[in-house]
Amino acid sequence: MNRSQTIIPFASMAILALAGCTAITASGEGPRVVDQAPPALPAQPVELGPQTLAPDECALFLWTAAEPRRLIFFTKALSGTGKLSLQGKEVELTQSAAGGDLFGQFMTETDFNAPGQTVTVSVVPGEDIEDGQRINSGKILLRDAEGWETIMPVLGLRACQPAD
Repeated sequence: MNRSQTIIPFASMAILALAGCTAITASGEGPRVVDQAPPALPAQPVELGPQTLAPDECALFLWTAAEPRRLIFFTKALSGTGKLSLQGKEVELTQSAAGGDLFGQFMTETDFNAPGQTVTVSVVPGEDIEDGQRINSGKILLRDAEGWETIMPVLGLRACQPAD
């Protein structure tokens, strides 16, 4: 077999493979060809700075599940707000809904609004510890205005500052 005979079958297979490619839309409507690439994924989260609690105050702290662990989410109990580290900056969140199971002063499913996206925090509470409780696993789901989703696995801690 000479060189031209080898290239033709290879080129034919490549053309057929490319012809069969389609993109899946974020709407879940199934495969269809789209003219644009999906938006770039958010940059790796940058760690939030130190957070403080007053006596008798409780908070939820979430870190990235992957090494190196970085504090990326924080909310104080009953505050209705939160903080998320996203795209290299701290983003203020406003709570819009809560559901699931109660653990301490928190719920296992909480929705927040952020500029241009919604944030859903889902956690699986673990063992009780002194002045708090471990979060064995969880996820932060980011959904932008176009419906694209990013999921960040997390783990964490619900902790309370003891009274004076």
